[in-house]
Amino acid sequence: MRSISKFRVLASFVAAIGYSLFMYIIIWVSRSDMFFPFLAGLILLPAAIGTFTTLLFDPYLKHSLAKNIGFTFLVMLCAVLLTVIFFAEGIICIIMALPFFVPIGMVSVLLTRSAMKPFQPNNNSKHVARSVAFIIPLLMLPIDGLLNNPTETAFVTTEFLIKAPKELVWKHTTSIAEIQPNERVWSISHNIVRVPMPIDAKMLGSGVGAVRHLRWTKNVNFREVITFWEENSKLGWDFEFDQNSIPAKVEAHIDVKSNYLDLASGEYELIAIDQNTTLLRLTTTYKITTPINSYNRWWGNLFLEDFHNGVLSVIKARSENQIISS
Repeated sequence: MRSISKFRVLASFVAAIGYSLFMYIIIWVSRSDMFFPFLAGLILLPAAIGTFTTLLFDPYLKHSLAKNIGFTFLVMLCAVLLTVIFFAEGIICIIMALPFFVPIGMVSVLLTRSAMKPFQPNNNSKHVARSVAFIIPLLMLPIDGLLNNPTETAFVTTEFLIKAPKELVWKHTTSIAEIQPNERVWSISHNIVRVPMPIDAKMLGSGVGAVRHLRWTKNVNFREVITFWEENSKLGWDFEFDQNSIPAKVEAHIDVKSNYLDLASGEYELIAIDQNTTLLRLTTTYKITTPINSYNRWWGNLFLEDFHNGVLSVIKARSENQIISS
């Protein structure tokens, strides 16, 4: 009997992970970038995993709630690790999804156990419940595509005061030589979430129509097409990304030029405070169209603020160090 019990647990574990991966592939890997699968992917997927896992692992409610929750979270953890290994799932998406998956999975286990109690020991009801839990996220996926989500334009602006004249700051702003490890500042985005970091920026040409080529770590590369050029005062651009600008192994499910996210434009502004002091202002504009714009905007602002601080710190240090050494 003990060996049968162990086999049941193992079989339930394997089946639950298989179900989780199947749903992940259908909802996240095979989806179109035309829409953001909020209902199917962030609400009903963890709920279905919690319900399906509970029905498999503890159909007769012999285990405690804590053990059911622990088993479900172990299934989720293993499924996540497998998505990283086999589907190049990025840490960015995982961290952003955790505030949905953890509480929804926990509540799902609790509600499933409560709903099962009146039907004990009728096992037929559990077969029906498993079937319903299996297909619910798939039924909601088309509805995600029909949602009329609001579009929001967001701005992130960061300012640094630099003890150097505008002309010198401009020189270190338009083109940025390779950033060395000792020039980088610590940030949540780069040091914890492991978002790619800028390496350099090379300006080809001058004036409107010139192009800045940017390299970031993890083989990320893209362009900034100059749309505004005022020597020593202002530089504006639109972002351009190729299909391979952000490798899938870095982040396969965040498309910065899609119907739900558009990294639109940026701008440097240099303001002379006095002859030897410059206020350098960096602004990035992006648009988001999702059911959870406020949540996504919080993450977007965090990533961009950390990027701004990292780049402006380099420009500030290089400009001020050149003044000291001259």
